[in-house]
Amino acid sequence: AQWADEVMAVAQASGLMAGPTAPVVAGHSFGGFPLLNLAARFGAHWSRAVVMDTPLRPPSKSGQPRRHRADALRSARVYASQAEALARFRLLPPQACDWPCLADLIARRGLKQVTGPQGRAGWVWRFDPFLFRHFDLGHPLRDLAQAACPLTLVRGGRSQLISERLLAWMASQAPAGSQVLSLADADHHLMLDQPLALAELLAGLAPAAPQ
Repeated sequence: AQWADEVMAVAQASGLMAGPTAPVVAGHSFGGFPLLNLAARFGAHWSRAVVMDTPLRPPSKSGQPRRHRADALRSARVYASQAEALARFRLLPPQACDWPCLADLIARRGLKQVTGPQGRAGWVWRFDPFLFRHFDLGHPLRDLAQAACPLTLVRGGRSQLISERLLAWMASQAPAGSQVLSLADADHHLMLDQPLALAELLAGLAPAAPQ
């Protein structure tokens, strides 16, 4: 919910909401969860929400969502050099990348320089390793069902996280008329696997500007 609030704050502060047409908002993977919250709570402000390869699952038998074990969390590793850190960069789930320049760009922008042990300079990844210690995922299935703007669910054609069967189940939980698309020759990381095709797909979902 906090991230959804922040999306709205940025959209309003940037003047995006003052345009002639309502904008499209898209979220990939974990980003689909705050996007669904946004669509449920602020959908009237958007022309469409595009959820890309976000793995929503049926409720577990226990009725409780899976949570990360707090005792398994640990401080971020400090690498001695940027080159050492870059050599450790991996996509999750594991997959090949036909556009190594894009993966390299993401890796480099995902690093920051810090002062490590004994006061030595080092490099760490830009994420909070303790994010899930007190994290509340909210109710993504409820948000999916309550989306207040047109919804598009997109799956990578070779995605390891979302099968065609799971995508069909997600569509059955979405509001009537929700759109379902598959991006051919793409794994989970759509923007790395098919960057031009994904850009074309998103452009095709944007509303036409008024004449």
